[in-house]
Amino acid sequence: EDREGDATFEVNTLAVAYGETTAKYIAVTVLLLLLGGLGYYMQGFMKAEAYKQFSYLLLAVVLPTLVAIAFLVKCKTQKDYHRVSTMIKLIMIMGLLSIPVFYLFNLNGLNH
Repeated sequence: EDREGDATFEVNTLAVAYGETTAKYIAVTVLLLLLGGLGYYMQGFMKAEAYKQFSYLLLAVVLPTLVAIAFLVKCKTQKDYHRVSTMIKLIMIMGLLSIPVFYLFNLNGLNH
């Protein structure tokens, strides 16, 4: 998001060390690996007929991650990168919130 500032203060980020394009490809790869792991994990929810958990991950994590990837690929300005950075932070929050949400789904047999 702030490649120029990182370079000015000699902070060795991926974007500074390898360039914006390479850093972008690495970020997309990491996000795709996340989606692959989530897909594997979500298969277990489908097999267990845990449709609420599956739906939560799909709507709160997977779809926003796909949107973030699409925006990341098209990023050109610092404002674009800031938008993607904010989206990824929100995705992380939604992922963390899955812990109490899944717990609440499982209270009193509310799994199905």
